[in-house]
Amino acid sequence: MSGTHIFRITGNTIIVSIDTKTLSTYIRLVSEAVATALFLEKQKNISIEVYLLTDRSMKEINKTFKHKNTVTNVLSFECPSDPVFSKRKERKKHVGEIYLAPRYITRKKEDIVALSLHGALHLLGYDHKKRDDRKKMEKREGEIYVRVKRGK
Repeated sequence: MSGTHIFRITGNTIIVSIDTKTLSTYIRLVSEAVATALFLEKQKNISIEVYLLTDRSMKEINKTFKHKNTVTNVLSFECPSDPVFSKRKERKKHVGEIYLAPRYITRKKEDIVALSLHGALHLLGYDHKKRDDRKKMEKREGEIYVRVKRGK
């Protein structure tokens, strides 16, 4: 099954594109994670696109944009600040895209919810280049993760 699924949650739009067979569980988990992050970060009228990819597609994106010829679990890309790119028809602020490789994540026994939150927080301005920033981001990821698992 291929296609794009659009989810609208409390004034925010989350677009999930599927590049593999049926992934309804992943769609639900990722949508809930990103929606909860936006809600708890008090973000409204935000658009984030989430792509669930095959390992091959993720490797190609990682090679093209990060110059690493390997598959990875999650990548996020902020949207350029140019108004042409940052506004959609619905006048939502498009902040960027999250790319996830569900089969790779499953094989590595990683948590797609945690990785979705990680990508979303990057798009909302969190970083982990410096130790203090990493601690702040990890703490916030943990707080939101607990809320996702409890159902907000």
